[in-house]
Amino acid sequence: MDDIKDSYTVFSQVYDEFMDNVDYEGWTEFICERLKEHGITSGLVLDLGCGTGTLTELLADRGYDMIGVDGSEDMLMSAQEKKSASGHDILYLQQDLAGFELYGTVRAIVSVCDSLNYLTEEEELARTFALVSNYLEPGGVFISVTPAPDHLLELKQALYDEPYLNTVDEPPFPLADQLQISEIMKLDRDGIQDLFAMTPYFYHTSEKDRRKLDDIDSLAVTASFLIRIHRKPEKQ
Repeated sequence: MDDIKDSYTVFSQVYDEFMDNVDYEGWTEFICERLKEHGITSGLVLDLGCGTGTLTELLADRGYDMIGVDGSEDMLMSAQEKKSASGHDILYLQQDLAGFELYGTVRAIVSVCDSLNYLTEEEELARTFALVSNYLEPGGVFISVTPAPDHLLELKQALYDEPYLNTVDEPPFPLADQLQISEIMKLDRDGIQDLFAMTPYFYHTSEKDRRKLDDIDSLAVTASFLIRIHRKPEKQ
């Protein structure tokens, strides 16, 4: 457990710096368009795995009443600083994704920036999906961004003797739409280490395997994600 906490501390230290190149405005526009397609133009929205709150703030700018859940105290401290600067009335909760609790239902849940990838056990992911279903209103929308099978494959090839493809799990309600996006990241030595620190591999990779990255000056890594939109059925 201490290793996991240490990983989150390192993660929070490099997160905003590494994510500066993420098109958060574009993500916000995409999410808002998808929500509007399903008739969700206002109301409560949960940012599950909100990190330092950048996307949470942008969705609040668009008029949604935001709740942010994350397991990292360090990440939420950064999110609270952004909240203080913006004046948005955002509720932040420090909770595990696989055991989060809300005060009631929400109209939509979004989980982007690789958040679900930190649930490395099938039971954890199943519990998270069950909670998503429980806290979504009938007709509510769940927008998730999860790793595609080949996401960060080159990094795993550098680390492990037997690299593996990611598995893709589905929530227990209908898929409304799906698309895949991929990009090649060309990383220098520091970029490789920063990326590694942001992955769930960081805290379950042996010291021996970690050292393999020390000998790599540059690496082209595939970032590949599945964007999936699920809608909870209306009450019968």
